[in-house]
Amino acid sequence: MKIEKLTRDNIEEFMRDLGVSDSKLEKEINKLEYYGVKEEDKFYMAFIVLSEDDRIAIQFVSDKLSDSEFLEFINYLNNSLVVNNHLIVQVYDEKYMNILSDNYRCKDVCVTLIKKNSSDDISVPLKEQYAEIDMLNIRYLGSNDKIICNLLRQNIQDENIITMLHNYFKTIDVNSISFIIPLTLLEFMEKLGYSCFYESYVIENI
Repeated sequence: MKIEKLTRDNIEEFMRDLGVSDSKLEKEINKLEYYGVKEEDKFYMAFIVLSEDDRIAIQFVSDKLSDSEFLEFINYLNNSLVVNNHLIVQVYDEKYMNILSDNYRCKDVCVTLIKKNSSDDISVPLKEQYAEIDMLNIRYLGSNDKIICNLLRQNIQDENIITMLHNYFKTIDVNSISFIIPLTLLEFMEKLGYSCFYESYVIENI
């Protein structure tokens, strides 16, 4: 196996190997750090390196990979990319969430509530803000488009406080609201109307 940065020179080869036609990928190829994983000179996967704690987001996976082969690729990435501790793999497809959940510990979950659809592709910078809920100043990132609140990092798991925060965010005119939560809160957040956007797993022996 080998890792190869996706560029204008190899993007058509990658899309052909995985059988995808993603115009957004072609537009963003020089803006984001996409990397493809090859075996025997054929692409099977692509990921983005994220800024925090040895974390990658797996964006594309060939449907030709079996469950065991997918885990072999994950093991290869873990051995190749880890700098500090353990690789954190962020996946968006329920199939790969299930595979990883059978083998690794879930670090966090991102859930999202879409309030209204937007056709605007312009990325607006997020600014740190605070919501005062039940005598707590809860930190979140917000723009005129979306809100992201990391409850896990702030050690907030009280369902009453989360419900009040959810109701407060619903009064703000944004397109979407997202929370980063522990897996134990997923069912509760789904009852509030949120859907799982991604799950992250720590690639280590447990």
